[in-house]
Amino acid sequence: VRSYVLQMTGSGRIVYPRPTHSLLWESLPPVVSFPYFFASFIAPALKCIGFYGTYTYTHTKVNNFNFEGRENEKDLSLPGSPEHTANASLYFEKKGFNVRLSYNFASSFIDEMGEVAALDRYYDAVNYMDLNASYTFGKKFKTTFYADATNLLNQPLRYYQGTKDRTMQSEHYGVKINAGVKVNF
Repeated sequence: VRSYVLQMTGSGRIVYPRPTHSLLWESLPPVVSFPYFFASFIAPALKCIGFYGTYTYTHTKVNNFNFEGRENEKDLSLPGSPEHTANASLYFEKKGFNVRLSYNFASSFIDEMGEVAALDRYYDAVNYMDLNASYTFGKKFKTTFYADATNLLNQPLRYYQGTKDRTMQSEHYGVKINAGVKVNF
């Protein structure tokens, strides 16, 4: 595998490239990933409020693959690798009270190779949003009241074959809400 892991600063400057190579896995693709991470308090006076986020661009390419009938294809992406992923979270933390709104995105990607490109199975792009809140108090008996709401955008799990208009599978789970109390002795 020839992989180049590149880390970038907030200004976009590459901090270090780290090439790796293994003759054992020569037929696997090169992977280039450009992660970007940002974390900040919104304002010093409001240090209990903050934001963090990540974005990763990943380019993969399969070389020297041996899929009968597909030997002449070019620019085939590594199955299971979304090209774009992003996460963002806005939070409030103060005196045991914690609220967090989180968003996650992943672009569609090949999940399983078919005999021809039209039969490739893709995992569709996803957008998730979750909201978590909790309040923790006590020293001897640390008690936390919490509530979590997940999948606020009602994102289905969806696979398609070849093109987005050919749905293979679609599962709908709806919004899920959990609430409770935790006590640590």
